[in-house]
Amino acid sequence: MENKEHHIVISVIIPMYNIQRYITTSLNRLKSQTLSQYLFEVVLVDDSSTDDTFIIAKSFRGIRNLTVDKLKKNSGPGIARNRGIELAKGDYILFLDGDDYLLESSLEKIFTIINNHDIDVVTFNWTYYKDLIEQNPIPRRRDLDDMPMDRFYLTKHYLGMNMDGSVIYTLVKKSVLVKNNIKFPAGFHEDMSIIFQIYYSARNILKLNEIIYIKRDRPDSINHTFSKKHVYDYLSAWPKIMDFLIKKEGSSAKHKYRQDYLRGISGLVATLIRKNLNINSKNFNKRLELYKCIVKSLKANKYLADIKMLPNITKKDKITQLFLRSMLAKDLPIEKKVEFFEECGLNK
Repeated sequence: MENKEHHIVISVIIPMYNIQRYITTSLNRLKSQTLSQYLFEVVLVDDSSTDDTFIIAKSFRGIRNLTVDKLKKNSGPGIARNRGIELAKGDYILFLDGDDYLLESSLEKIFTIINNHDIDVVTFNWTYYKDLIEQNPIPRRRDLDDMPMDRFYLTKHYLGMNMDGSVIYTLVKKSVLVKNNIKFPAGFHEDMSIIFQIYYSARNILKLNEIIYIKRDRPDSINHTFSKKHVYDYLSAWPKIMDFLIKKEGSSAKHKYRQDYLRGISGLVATLIRKNLNINSKNFNKRLELYKCIVKSLKANKYLADIKMLPNITKKDKITQLFLRSMLAKDLPIEKKVEFFEECGLNK
């Protein structure tokens, strides 16, 4: 009979790609967890790094239950996470980015909750590494207090872009992923549709408004890079969510969540516009190229029959509306359309 004290409860899954500078810190923090090492494991999946990440991870010592695997080709963090789920032995999954880390008491706090309650999902708060070392750890999530527990209202809330779309701030029961066949897609922003599927599929969710996760704000992270693929993958998250809803609730979901879906799309576009302006502020041609991608992606959205359907209520809506009116104006060169939009000031 298995000793319950030696039963792995939590699997920490870390996708790795060229993070040789950070992975040791992340692993050392896991090594120093106050929770017994008999109760958790660490599953590392290297996404075919071109630096020494895999070698460093493979040679790490001090974590009792440590698995290190490697993908044959670079496929993105989502595919690495899928492999981690396959290898995981724990009842619960926690996704951790290898350049980030957990506070030393994090796993014990989470374990205490799931050991005392039958919970499918625990979602928690986080702060930046720089805030922590400056001894000013500001909780960065603003959506926890208003996050609805009812599935219908949670769906509307998420589609309307009122919730965090990152999977790394949530612990989920492995059976929820397996039973609902929840798998990460390839590409960037791969977790935006997945975290929704997790919330939707959970019987119950516990909100822990306490800092558990420490994030590094790296200059080369996805938050500071922007390409055509970033645009396509970001805007494809909402159609994937609607595909999922239709599969679960039938075609009526298109009408049921229509207004929230449109509001979310409008917010996604405004977010991309601001990111384009910030990252490519000195490169007009690059901004132009990515503006075209945004319009092309919207036209390819099968649940958006007419981009004129998008709302015009919030500040983000107005930025999106101005952008679309400018980009879709007839008899104007594309360069003039962009100049007009950017000179109007609503997007600054």
